[in-house]
Amino acid sequence: MLKTVGVLLIGILIGAIAGGGYFYDKFDDAREASAAAKSEVASASNALRERDEQLRKAIADLAASENTLKEAVKARQSADASAKSEAESAGKAVRERDEQLRTAKADLAASENAVKEAVTARQSAEASAKNEAESASKALRERDEQLRKAKADLAASENTLVEAVKARESVEASLKQSLAAKDTAEGMAKQAQEEKATAERALAEARKSEVAPQFRTGR
Repeated sequence: MLKTVGVLLIGILIGAIAGGGYFYDKFDDAREASAAAKSEVASASNALRERDEQLRKAIADLAASENTLKEAVKARQSADASAKSEAESAGKAVRERDEQLRTAKADLAASENAVKEAVTARQSAEASAKNEAESASKALRERDEQLRKAKADLAASENTLVEAVKARESVEASLKQSLAAKDTAEGMAKQAQEEKATAERALAEARKSEVAPQFRTGR
């Protein structure tokens, strides 16, 4: 940009010089227009100074614009970097979200399978429990029947036991009577033995009494 401005200045100077030479070469032919040319030169000089001032302002504005442009470029680069970073973060977040979604879908499918298996297991458990309940009910009925039979057998056993007790009591009573009769018989036998012994003693004494007189007579 500065080169372009320099080229313009040089061109303007060359043009001014060329114009002066032209006026110098044509001085004799254009003496009448000298004042006008001088006026034009003054005007041109003023215009050149104004143009230089404008050029300096343009250069300053250009420098300010370049600084603004640099700042804008830096801001854009920073914005692009920030946007790129945000885009990468967003892409990463999207990928993580997709991964989480896939994981959630897999977990959901696993949960559905687990629920199905749980329902199947519950149905199987209910069927098994129903069968077990029926078996238990059947076993309970059989147990009740066995209990009734056992009660009947127990009642029969109790009756048999009562009859056995009565028979035992009768046998014991008979045994007691037999023992009493035995005791009585033994007492009678003992008494008979005693009477026999008494009779034998009396007989022996009687024999002794009979023998003693005969002995005395013989002497």
